[in-house]
Amino acid sequence: MDVEYLSDSRARSTHPILSATRHFYGKDTEPCIISDFEYQQWYHGTGVSPKDHPGNELLRVLKSHLPGSRCGYCESDDVLVIALQGCVHPMSGDAYYDYEIVCKQCGKFTSYSYAEND
Repeated sequence: MDVEYLSDSRARSTHPILSATRHFYGKDTEPCIISDFEYQQWYHGTGVSPKDHPGNELLRVLKSHLPGSRCGYCESDDVLVIALQGCVHPMSGDAYYDYEIVCKQCGKFTSYSYAEND
């Protein structure tokens, strides 16, 4: 796989990056559904705009970051969220998330990750 890491929290590729995206992308028929995958609940689908994604209500930190998502190649904001998971650690209260977008302009993929304790 041709993943290029732009930072600790951002990666880009010409192919799906996250394991959930690799598993579901191209098979989904709905814009956004939620299902259990690898012991976590994932939103996945054909895509939803970052500002309209239900993940914005999942974690306050996502609501701050998700709407500003841009393609890691062409920097377009014309993107769709195709996979997302987020959680709060029950002991520490730290928030974590991963999500992936596909660019409607160039067709390439960018993933974002966040760990509140970093």
